[in-house]
Amino acid sequence: MKKFSCLVIDDEPELLETLIIYLQRNMDIACQSAKTVHEAKTLLSQKPYDLCITDMALNPPHGKEGLELVQHIQTNYPNTPTIIITAFGDMDSAIHAFRQGAFDYITKPLDFEALNKVIKNALPTSRLSNPSNSSSPQSNQAPELIGTSKPILELRQQIQKVARSEAAIHISGESGSGKELVARSIHYHSSRSNQAFIPVNCGAIPENLVESELFGHKKGSFTGAHSDRKGLFEAAKGGTLFLDEVSELPLNIQVKLLRALQEKAIRPVGMSKEISTDVRIISATHQNLLNLVNTGQFREDLYFRIRVFELQVPALRERASDIKLLVQHIMQRLRPKKKYTLTAKALSDLENYNYRGNVRELENIIEAAMTLCMGNTIKPKDLEFIEQPYFDNLIEQLPSQQTQSAASPIDNNPVSLMGKNDKDQFEYHKMLVALNQTGWNKTRAAKLLGISWGSFRHRYDKYGLETMKPF
Repeated sequence: MKKFSCLVIDDEPELLETLIIYLQRNMDIACQSAKTVHEAKTLLSQKPYDLCITDMALNPPHGKEGLELVQHIQTNYPNTPTIIITAFGDMDSAIHAFRQGAFDYITKPLDFEALNKVIKNALPTSRLSNPSNSSSPQSNQAPELIGTSKPILELRQQIQKVARSEAAIHISGESGSGKELVARSIHYHSSRSNQAFIPVNCGAIPENLVESELFGHKKGSFTGAHSDRKGLFEAAKGGTLFLDEVSELPLNIQVKLLRALQEKAIRPVGMSKEISTDVRIISATHQNLLNLVNTGQFREDLYFRIRVFELQVPALRERASDIKLLVQHIMQRLRPKKKYTLTAKALSDLENYNYRGNVRELENIIEAAMTLCMGNTIKPKDLEFIEQPYFDNLIEQLPSQQTQSAASPIDNNPVSLMGKNDKDQFEYHKMLVALNQTGWNKTRAAKLLGISWGSFRHRYDKYGLETMKPF
């Protein structure tokens, strides 16, 4: 089998020699070396390399020439992964390099075990890969981003680009727009695709269990810890951890997440030592993180760390031309053995409706229509829309805070909304009115609001509505 080749660039002779010896003896990689950017560019033009490793601070006191080299490789040799070496704690340099196309980074002093893992991720198809890690491969079928609209085509291109890096990615977009689907697509197109993709809704984990869920715990570390337990970081070892609704994480956990990202290590609850991690982090939220940073609800340092790259998932109203394809896909997936059609007027109504719940709401509408229609043809009367003005009317039906009685459900709410943002207040009131409108029938209330049962149930528990009385 042909050896993999690596170009190593560093102006420190001792470090350069150490790297080459390690790569050749321990990983059976053929190496060539360069001490300057000019020399590296000359070698790159003469033959292709499977990998490049470069120091960020080449030729001090100027430094940062490594970033110029990363840019050059990304422009001229985009399929060559580049690993950068940077000073311990210099995350700004690493983030800049990521944005220019670097695959990953390692810090000085070199940790050769960490270097070994990074190289294996950069060369996933090589014999360097550990066969035991492939025992539970992900599905070979790529997650489907349905559509041919310009926003979707641009999103696909962005996914292909960022998937080549190990950098943290943040996905923003409205509820129901498909953020998890985008995260899965990034994972599928990355070097980690044959490893686990672990999604977690940060807002659905009780606050007192978040640390244990993410980082694990040792037996006896707290009441109820009857045995050692691995956290989600360890469960996602070698793969991708998707932190959905990352804005819901408590501030004390945000500190620990920041350290896990920077040091690539975690400390399970009750352990005195950190353990190294090998996981790619993708986060998402439907909220504006920068606004939360400005109000002190989200750490600024973590904000910049998790959004090395940011992808914006378009709302359905921005890609109405995709609705026909989406409807066909949804019908085929939900009822593969039965063929449904839509009248021209029904399709027109779907294309002109303003979806607050985006693709998730469209799916709910189609699923209901398939049940209600006579035969296999969906007509306008089969489409149960929640008109935009209805949401505004819901709030108007609520008594103002000044006129609420002492027995009002808002006052009796066991989950305090003090300090909650406007969105939480709005959702809470909207849920109450929807429940009242449906006689406290939760299934009908979820359908009335145009959200999935899981989303409704999450908010129902979050706002403590279980103990509320109909009003």
